[in-house]
Amino acid sequence: MGKKKLEIKRIENKSNRQITFSKRRKGLMKKARELSILCDAKLALLIFSSTGKLYELCNGDSLAEVVQRYWDNLGASGTDTKGLRFEIADIWSDEAFSQLVQR
Repeated sequence: MGKKKLEIKRIENKSNRQITFSKRRKGLMKKARELSILCDAKLALLIFSSTGKLYELCNGDSLAEVVQRYWDNLGASGTDTKGLRFEIADIWSDEAFSQLVQR
């Protein structure tokens, strides 16, 4: 007997949606932590809930170092990333995110 196939769609019941978010967030963070440990990967994980609450996971390096490494690799890829850079720069320039990176 296998698992039932889950249809991916928005959960309408607010309480059920919050419970699912919480469980899946914890599972995602656990898997990210395991990947980091098992494969010596550097990672940063940011999750914003529908209420705007921030959940973060960053291993080893500080979040600022991981973000800088991302920018360095994005520029080194040789692809035209100007549009993407502007979109991401808007996010990075947000005051709340800037404070988070400076922690």
